[in-house]
Amino acid sequence: MGRPMIFVVDDEPEMIRIMTKILARCGLETEGLAEGGGAYERIRDAKPQLVFLDLRLGEADGAEVLREIRRDPALASMPVVLMSGDGEIRRKAEALGADAHLWKPFKAADLLACVRRFVVMSAEATA
Repeated sequence: MGRPMIFVVDDEPEMIRIMTKILARCGLETEGLAEGGGAYERIRDAKPQLVFLDLRLGEADGAEVLREIRRDPALASMPVVLMSGDGEIRRKAEALGADAHLWKPFKAADLLACVRRFVVMSAEATA
């Protein structure tokens, strides 16, 4: 089995860089998408094991990307963690059907806790 693939969709390049670096240190394959437009199509094609999705994206709305994922029978059960600095992120994540949420800024430990919750990792990746 190959390494788990995790997508990070965020309009802030620095957030993508930080998150993918943390995840890569754990032995996880990552792909960062800096724009919401086209994110659904890329997710559909790659079928990652987990998606971290920012609620507010530049040209596209993270909520709409999540709705597209949930409407697709092949992706409907894919774990999606909604991220935002919005104080209402928990309520919004629940209302939109996200599997979890991260309130920005978050700690690396919180990011990795989400990964452990949704992704089966090898023993060396969890060390």
